[in-house]
Amino acid sequence: MTLVVKKLIKGIEPGILVVLVISLLLSVFVVLKDGHIYGGDTGLMPNPAQTSFYNKYIYQDSSGFGNTIIETPRMLVNMLSSLPTSVFNLEFNNFTIKILFLIPYIFISLLGSYILFRFYLKSAIPSIVGAIIYTINPFVLNTVYMGHIHALIPFALFPILIYISKCQKEINIRIALIPFLGSSLYDVRYVYIFLLISTILFISNGRDYIKRNIKKIILLYIILFAFNLYWILPGIYLFVNNKVSPTLNLISRSTFGDEYISLSRSITGVNSFWGFRNVEIFTIQPINIYWYTFAIISLISFFLSFKNRKEKKKNILFFVFLLVGIFLTKSNNAPISHSFDFLRKVVPGFTLFRDASRLFFMVWCAYGYFTGYLLTKLGHFWKSILLLLVVLLEISFTNPIHNVKDQNIFQGRNYTADELALNNILCGDNTKQGRILFIPKWKNGECFSSNNPAINYDADIYRDTNRHTTFKDNPEKFVTENSIKYIVVNDLKTHSDEIFMGIPTIIVVGKYENVILFENTLQKPIFEITFQQTNSVKKTSVSKISPTLYNLSLEPKNEKYNFNLRYNFDENWILIPKSQNLLSLNLYKKKQSWYIHSSDKNGFNLWEINTNELCNDNVVKCNDNRTVELRLIYLPQALMTFGLILSIIVLVPTVFLYRRFNKKYKNSEKQKYK
Repeated sequence: MTLVVKKLIKGIEPGILVVLVISLLLSVFVVLKDGHIYGGDTGLMPNPAQTSFYNKYIYQDSSGFGNTIIETPRMLVNMLSSLPTSVFNLEFNNFTIKILFLIPYIFISLLGSYILFRFYLKSAIPSIVGAIIYTINPFVLNTVYMGHIHALIPFALFPILIYISKCQKEINIRIALIPFLGSSLYDVRYVYIFLLISTILFISNGRDYIKRNIKKIILLYIILFAFNLYWILPGIYLFVNNKVSPTLNLISRSTFGDEYISLSRSITGVNSFWGFRNVEIFTIQPINIYWYTFAIISLISFFLSFKNRKEKKKNILFFVFLLVGIFLTKSNNAPISHSFDFLRKVVPGFTLFRDASRLFFMVWCAYGYFTGYLLTKLGHFWKSILLLLVVLLEISFTNPIHNVKDQNIFQGRNYTADELALNNILCGDNTKQGRILFIPKWKNGECFSSNNPAINYDADIYRDTNRHTTFKDNPEKFVTENSIKYIVVNDLKTHSDEIFMGIPTIIVVGKYENVILFENTLQKPIFEITFQQTNSVKKTSVSKISPTLYNLSLEPKNEKYNFNLRYNFDENWILIPKSQNLLSLNLYKKKQSWYIHSSDKNGFNLWEINTNELCNDNVVKCNDNRTVELRLIYLPQALMTFGLILSIIVLVPTVFLYRRFNKKYKNSEKQKYK
């Protein structure tokens, strides 16, 4: 065993061994570091069961009044993320994030950027320094802070993309698939940027390069297309049929963050929320003068390369990345105001990115390379000074992690006795359905689930004129008809609880530090079936299988039923016979009256079902007991599942053809050699 390890180590370049050791040490630090990541788009959820629903389905019913998760193209990694939670009951926000996102990011980013820089710099130590700068910087740390953990792996894969596109004379399909399939798995929006960049770089390599690799490039794009069919086909279908498409929702969002970014911020490569001591979302931190150090180093390095024509040609590539990165990340600000919105209108697909700061990886790739380049040009003394400067800068960049208390990057999170008591009531019995209203908003650590969704007063009620008016006029009626079971006033200093006092159906069930908990005793269920004439409840006739699937069982005794699904009205909910396969359902034909549903007075989904007519007209097959079995499905989820199956069907023969093509190519090369 020892001999095998020695031979293995002997065959590996020392620089790569150093990078692997650094990656391992950082990974150990990440795993052993106490605390959670619980901010921005990644919330701390004390109940592991609730996150399994949140991540596996397109429809998000665990918060708000129900909505489609717009990041549909990243559903594969969402499903993967939910497995440790579902199978091993592990907290998604701690261990799972580290294993699925942070540790892969560390290894891939350090190794990928080292290999790229090593190819150009021809020296190990400068390449290692550049790789560390690219991997650990305020942009990456702020990405974690904002909860955008899905974007980490595409950042890490960017250097590998450049290496494949510019450093290889012959494209290796297996290696070339790494950045494309990796970004497809974690955040497909970066596939678009990667395709754009790689295509430009392929063309820049010249006509001979294109002739040698054109078949491989086409095959690469075919495999990539097949892999992404799971979200492309549903998106096309929903668009053609004028239905609400999660992908279109993602594309149609307006530009975000213009007020938080500027040219000076783009040059520093530091997000506006990241400071020397403090970090806080939507709070602009002051710019420190030393943050311009890497920009100055890059300029010096670029002008030094003018002495050598070959080096100048190499450095132009990274200088272009730097300029393009700075220009894009400044968003719509001067100079050339509204340039980002112009690109979003003119360049197809560019609307996938509404936050320009997501493109900072190009800036930091250039900064890492140019710092390494300058190290190759300096003498021993000045090289030591520059290394010391880089170390100090890296320490200063991570300063907010250690100094800011009660923040969300690797900070310990211990629940108080009051918080545990509150959560025990909120999610103690997860079988009972009913919403939880948080006033003014949900705070990290408060429990909610798919059966007990969280409602934020500020976001879900106050900003909705109709709901806010109804809430103020008649709070008792509002909480009852909107299926609100509990009301948590978690900031008594700024929000009064008097609005609920004196209402006999709303009672106090808990008082804690700065928190009061009410229970609504007349709350309506989120989903239920009632008789139209008597409005009495048919309690056992509907069962929830998942957030996107419900089974209905009805007895037709010349009765008409109302089926209420108290989520925001969405035409993508379709009701079909339980025995009917979705593939056999002709969705293009005009739907029957029972199939089409409407919006009730509260803006929720309502179906009017005459079961007797369904049986008599043979719309559904009624058994001997005359029971009608129906199924409610969320169409985008069903289409995504179908697309995933189709992806596999197309991908398998494509991979087989590649292996055959590759074998023929190798044989032809051998014949040429002979």
